[in-house]
Amino acid sequence: MRILIIGNSATAVGAIDALREHDQAAEVVVLSEEPHGIYSRPMLDHYLSGEVGASRLTYRPGSYYAQHNVQALLSTRVTAVRPAEHVVETEGGATLGYDRLLIATGGTPIVPPIAGLSGEGAFTFSRLDDAQALMRHIEEGAVRRAVVLGGGMIGIKVTDALARRGIGVTMVELAPRILSAALNETIKKVRRLKRWKSENMN
Repeated sequence: MRILIIGNSATAVGAIDALREHDQAAEVVVLSEEPHGIYSRPMLDHYLSGEVGASRLTYRPGSYYAQHNVQALLSTRVTAVRPAEHVVETEGGATLGYDRLLIATGGTPIVPPIAGLSGEGAFTFSRLDDAQALMRHIEEGAVRRAVVLGGGMIGIKVTDALARRGIGVTMVELAPRILSAALNETIKKVRRLKRWKSENMN
């Protein structure tokens, strides 16, 4: 049994842990286009703010793959999956067969079709490479102001991290409120009422 896992996310790590509890014999191969070992994406804002160093992002040791008998192919981008043949193709031209396939790449940032967003000074924020590129830009360019497009959880965390670095931040959100996917209009009104009571009834 050969199991291919595309991606090196927390989901991939959880799958490996669970698999090895029940099956020590299966061949497990992880393919990740990132060059990094296992790190915590939810901690990236703390890294950006300077609260923690890169070493604090790691939550599994470098020996994790060997301990779990996993072959890790880092810096390996999968370009095609052929389910009928049970194979995947990589950017380097390799073809790998599988019996089971798990896609655990995580989400892809949505970049609005706005002119200029592909140019210098525009970044997404979902991977360690993103955070490192943004930090280099800030440190080399003495950045004082930033605009964050999106008021979801990542947008809020990036805004907070930039503010803690002393950078003035403006958040732009298409929806009428932040965290629109998680908070509905009723929650917004309840919170507004609680704030009013707190300010006016003490």
